[in-house]
Amino acid sequence: MPALTAAIANLKGGVGKSTTTVMLADGLAHYYGMNVLVIDLDPQANSSQMLLTERGVQAASDQGKGTHHLLGDFVAGKPPAAAPFIMPNAVTLEELRVAEEHDERLGWIASLPSHPQLRLRELGLEEDWYSRSGTPTTLSAALADYFRKAFVPIQPLYDVILLDCPPHLSPLARAGLALADVFITPTIAASVSTWGTKQFSDWVGKFVTT
Repeated sequence: MPALTAAIANLKGGVGKSTTTVMLADGLAHYYGMNVLVIDLDPQANSSQMLLTERGVQAASDQGKGTHHLLGDFVAGKPPAAAPFIMPNAVTLEELRVAEEHDERLGWIASLPSHPQLRLRELGLEEDWYSRSGTPTTLSAALADYFRKAFVPIQPLYDVILLDCPPHLSPLARAGLALADVFITPTIAASVSTWGTKQFSDWVGKFVTT
């Protein structure tokens, strides 16, 4: 059965999207024995850093892992395949490590991490695409199609896929949202945050779920 894909997203930054992503992954893996894949689409790489540490994020990039390398394959016109860019069993959360030491493993967390380099690669892609008379909408559709094909072969390996989305609607972010079965929108009790939540839910209702 294909994994359930959930996008953790809000147009407002600083509302706990990355923290929610990591805590959901931790809870689903540790308490429910699920195998979880965390896909980080945010160049800030906060969820990746929480899972891998700052040094681990750089090490993953040096090994050719991460969303910016997957995006590089799209730019180069290579066949869609996400598996080579994933860090399997990448979690460093204490509960799962202790469980592993006692041979009481339940679920695992794997990571398709982000890296600050993603921002530059995304900008370069947009400049090239638009220079050839492309539009943000056609780029978003092309990325969504590429990602969908890239993730189909690995979906049976996971119970849940969590997408940590950036706080904007760039073509890359929109492509990620197009893959989601459900949306989780964290917010805080402040008017600017709840306004961002309403804007996001209105946009999803109009452009994604219809």
